[in-house]
This record gives sequence, C-alpha cells and structure tokens, in this order.
Amino acid sequence: MNWTKRGIIIALAVVVVGTAFVVSKAVSQSNFRPQLYANEGRVFGRLFVGGQPGDGTTPLRSRMMHVTARIIDVSTAGSGSANGRAYIVFKDKCTVKQISTVLDTIITSGDAVLTVYNNSFSPNNTQTMSGATVTIANSGSAAGTVDTATPTVNGSTDVITAGSSVSVFSDGGSSTTSPAYVTVSCIREPS
Repeated sequence: MNWTKRGIIIALAVVVVGTAFVVSKAVSQSNFRPQLYANEGRVFGRLFVGGQPGDGTTPLRSRMMHVTARIIDVSTAGSGSANGRAYIVFKDKCTVKQISTVLDTIITSGDAVLTVYNNSFSPNNTQTMSGATVTIANSGSAAGTVDTATPTVNGSTDVITAGSSVSVFSDGGSSTTSPAYVTVSCIREPS
C-alpha cells in the first residue's frame, strides 16, 4: 500500500460501532508496521506521532514542553548574585531541543552570555549543557530581542532526568539592569 511520500505520517480514522480506531504509518521508518489503536471517538482532526518510535499513539503536541523562568538582571553575574540566575524544575524526563531568551530592556557596554547547566548531574551548576550557551548581544539589543541556542544532541547533557532542574547563569558581561525571560523547549521522554 502506498501511504504517501517519504517522511510524512498519515493518520486514518475508521468508525466501528461508535469507537474510533487510528491506523498510522510512518514511511520514514523502514521497520514500521501499521497498527490499529482504539481511541474512544476522540481521533478526528488530530495527527498522531509516536510517543515511542513507531507506536503512533501519542500526539506530538502533548510531548512538547516549554518552561519559562525570569532572570532578574542579565547584567549581574549569576555566580555572585541570585539576580543573575534562574532555576527551572522539570517534572518529567525530557530532551532539550532549544533555549530561547527575550530581553525586557536594552543592555549596554558588552554582551551578556548565559550558560545553561543540567542539574541531573552532581554537584549542581557544574555540568554545562553542550551547545546551550546563549549570547545576548548588546549591539542592537532592545526590549523584545530574542536569542536562541540549540543544545548538542548527545543523549547525555541534553537529557534532563525527572524531578531534576536546569540552571541558567549570566556572566554579567553587560551593563544596564535588564530582566530576561528564558524558555527551555523540550520533548518529554519515557522515564
């Protein structure tokens, strides 16, 4: 059966005696076998992507998690003051996909560099998340300026264990007091 072009996932709904079933096929996975899942009539209008590779049962939207914290002042070094750092607790195990920041006010004199630590490791604030350093440039900075970083996918420092935290420390390299909001975007993983 030709499901569709490579890399696209198809979801079919079939109604049998009031119960909806979903048949899903991920053509980008060569070892995937179509399967049938009961879903109590709530399938219409939803695209199903696997919670586990190829299982076809978990909507992708329900696996995405975006958690935001506020750093009181990115122009203050987080190592010396609570104003220059933030902590974010994660209830579920997840893999970090992106770190985003947004400034509340212009910064001057220099860039503020934010370092992200994965506190699934001990002691806290020692294991940096590879590739997750965010540089907030003072040149062109303004309220609403967004900067991002994408952690290196390595199955270690990018994975946060359930009940652990992430800490974000500013180096205090800029001047002018400016709050910033830090959002950690990740995908929930099975524990």
